[in-house]
Amino acid sequence: MRGCLTLAHDDAFAAELAKTFRYGKFQLYLQFDGTQEAGQKFLRGADLRATRERCLERCREMKLPVTLAMTVTSENLPCLWEAIDFGLRWPNVRGISFQPMFTSGRIPNHTGLRLQLGVQSGTAHQRKGLRFGG
Repeated sequence: MRGCLTLAHDDAFAAELAKTFRYGKFQLYLQFDGTQEAGQKFLRGADLRATRERCLERCREMKLPVTLAMTVTSENLPCLWEAIDFGLRWPNVRGISFQPMFTSGRIPNHTGLRLQLGVQSGTAHQRKGLRFGG
């Protein structure tokens, strides 16, 4: 998340990255916790949506490809398609990596739900009949 904050708010850093970036040689993986405020606060302790959007704007300006890396929890599982829809609005977002939350004790009182199958079935159910690729 620190890199996103730096890219979003540090003009000199963004300018240097834009100057040295070469298409095809670099891609940014951006930590992304969905589009809901509650998911932001649960995982990061603050609502960082505006910061992430500023980071994505800067990446778009320099044509820097981005993959959104979304931590999936039981709380944001019903909102996977909203995350996909969000990514589709950015021409430089190449995909979303759904990463079910690994519970190793850092989240207190978490039930340790197994989310792998929930991600697959959730996106299929939430897409509401949309089809891709043929």
